[in-house]
Amino acid sequence: MMHQSVKDIQHSIKINKSIEQVWANVSTARSLSKWFMPNDLVAQTGCVFHIQSPFGPSPCTVLNVQPERELSFSWDEDGWIVTFSLTPLNDLTLFTVTHSGWKNADDLVPKANQPQGRVRNFMDQGWDGMLQKLKATF
Repeated sequence: MMHQSVKDIQHSIKINKSIEQVWANVSTARSLSKWFMPNDLVAQTGCVFHIQSPFGPSPCTVLNVQPERELSFSWDEDGWIVTFSLTPLNDLTLFTVTHSGWKNADDLVPKANQPQGRVRNFMDQGWDGMLQKLKATF
């Protein structure tokens, strides 16, 4: 049986705001809840928090914080890593989300009771929509 690994999800958008303004909208629980999902994030390395996902609360841990540059966290218990990267582009900010840590396409995601490949495709569309919601918060 051949195992096909699932590739990372990556989406980028240009936001017509300063990097400071974009950081403020992605690095606090309140601002993140407006465009992502309810959560109790504190942007400090090692902080344990929860995202209220459609499948129930997901435990997360902040892995890396570089103010106005990057925030990454583990999401749930299946090995996912979400990274928000911010890059200044003159008067704009390039915001990139990377959702990595996927397993083989046919491996089950326990909470969703669906294969990794199917969940990845669903979440790929979800991230695209969430970034549009982020852009609309300004």
